[in-house]
Amino acid sequence: MCLSRLGQIVYGSLAFISVGLILGSMFTPGWRQFKVKVNETLQEAESKLEVPKDLNMGLFPFLCQMPNNLTHATNQKQTNVEYCEKWFNSRPTYEKVVVGAMVAGLLAAGVSFVWNLVTFCACCCKGTIFRPLPALAGIAGLCLATAVLLYGYKNQQFIEKINQIEDLKHVENQNAVSYSFYLACGAMVASFANLVVGSLIVCLADKYL
Repeated sequence: MCLSRLGQIVYGSLAFISVGLILGSMFTPGWRQFKVKVNETLQEAESKLEVPKDLNMGLFPFLCQMPNNLTHATNQKQTNVEYCEKWFNSRPTYEKVVVGAMVAGLLAAGVSFVWNLVTFCACCCKGTIFRPLPALAGIAGLCLATAVLLYGYKNQQFIEKINQIEDLKHVENQNAVSYSFYLACGAMVASFANLVVGSLIVCLADKYL
């Protein structure tokens, strides 16, 4: 019984960490980072202009960070939001799959956290109500693994899409995943760890309850 309780505490902690990492990953603009340059002629004309160094993209258009001086450098009237919407609309299908997988992973991790609280407070039938814990953690882990592996594999191909947008010719062919991606990786590891912890909880419950 004590081991089962300890397992639930560990499970709840990992589920909480996983939810936090997923939220941090989804709502920060660090999934993709581009290196940005400004045309040399424009640099000469704007001698006081600070050349922007990079551009960060999130999973959603409102999570795009365009350097403010970039629109001045290119003498365009488009705002940062308009730039980011162009990028968002030009995304390939796989990125939409990534968003869906992240949302599904968040839901599964959230339900696992809530269900663990329910089982922790329950007074009876613990052997039965423990059983969804490893399944929920496994679903969350698989969803996050799908998002992480697909995004990591396909990321380099996205630069070809960007090069087809006339207004974004100043973006160099340097495209790398950034911190939000690694937050998702951390959430995936926490979820798979919870799969193991949840399985142990069920085994202990079957043996001692």
